[in-house]
Amino acid sequence: MSERSAVIRRTYQRYQRAGRSEKSKILDEFVLLSGYSRAYAALVLRSWGRTVEGKRSHGPLRFVAGCPPRPGRGAPRIYGPEVLTALERLWMLCDCMCGKLLASAIRTLLPVYQKWGEIKVDDEVREKLLTISPATIDRLLSPTRRRMFAPTANSHTRPGPDALRNRIPVRTFEEWDRSIIGQMQADLVGHDGGISYGEFAFTCTLTDIATGWTELRVLRNKARKWVAIALDQMRESLPFPMLSLGTDCGSEFINDHLYSWCTAHQIAMSHTRPYRKNDNCYVEQKNGAVVRRAAAHLRYDTEAERALLGAIYQRQSVLTNYFYPTMVLESKTRRGSKTHRNYSQPKTPAQRLLDSGSLGETQQQRLRSVFTQTNPAELKRQVVDLQQQLFSMASSKPPPRVKIPGRRIEIHAH
Repeated sequence: MSERSAVIRRTYQRYQRAGRSEKSKILDEFVLLSGYSRAYAALVLRSWGRTVEGKRSHGPLRFVAGCPPRPGRGAPRIYGPEVLTALERLWMLCDCMCGKLLASAIRTLLPVYQKWGEIKVDDEVREKLLTISPATIDRLLSPTRRRMFAPTANSHTRPGPDALRNRIPVRTFEEWDRSIIGQMQADLVGHDGGISYGEFAFTCTLTDIATGWTELRVLRNKARKWVAIALDQMRESLPFPMLSLGTDCGSEFINDHLYSWCTAHQIAMSHTRPYRKNDNCYVEQKNGAVVRRAAAHLRYDTEAERALLGAIYQRQSVLTNYFYPTMVLESKTRRGSKTHRNYSQPKTPAQRLLDSGSLGETQQQRLRSVFTQTNPAELKRQVVDLQQQLFSMASSKPPPRVKIPGRRIEIHAH
């Protein structure tokens, strides 16, 4: 062994610095001197001076060589800790969006945040932030993103009456015309905290498929009365007319009350196929990207909690519609077994409305004034403060009690 170690010490530096053809000759010579197999001889020569960890059939392998490792030959690091700190700050201010959206948002919102004094960076860091790629953003933020966890939620959809459902046409994903503004999709999100018992709040989400404009309203429960009131309020607040409404097959939407409301306002109503969420994929995506991020998965069943949740939605809607960009699917082609999707450049819903040319001068001035006169970082801080109050209130109250004949069971919400 001592003789083999002496041969290794005299050979490994020459091997590690040699080219491909010269390495082969050195390896032949080393195999003859050491008696090692060719594969193991190559492992020893290329690993000498480093620590190698791996696995083998009878346990872990740890090979520590007897001299210091060579300095790394990788490319110099471009994005240092000061860039990462600013990137994490922007990521949190932009509601933790993905790299493709965040790269576009940084180019639009970094001057806005600097104008309001929310972020301070030197010229070098600013230039790197404005030119960073989406893939690099996802790579740098992956350790932070892995710490985030969102549990699944219960479904509260119960089918509506068959007689009325048969009168309302079915509209699948392919049948939506994504070039017409005013085609809306609606859905409900339940805030039961994992306990589907008693009365608890719901969120009604309304999304325009062409621009991504999203409105949110809090409901006391999912009774048809509250759904119709919420939809009427959201229709009045939209900067464009509502032309059609697509929902799922739940009884909160498929009922005579809402059908009459759509008929009175000349809104074409349709519903999805049962158990086919992709038919209403635009609003389903907002349920997770907007509602769950703003409201989490706790149980809200009091008037105070609903008031706080409504205040959060009021501010979150401004951030979502005016400051956070989204991508819209433009085309989809199938090539063999793979489907290729082409998306538009990331834009905010307000930008898409302004670019469409479908708004009057008054509405355009209103959209531009909201963007220029609003500090998005201050709005985000207000959302976070309200969320902390809401989460503290929901976590500190006693758990609901489920009454079963003959006994009483307490179920603790998480």
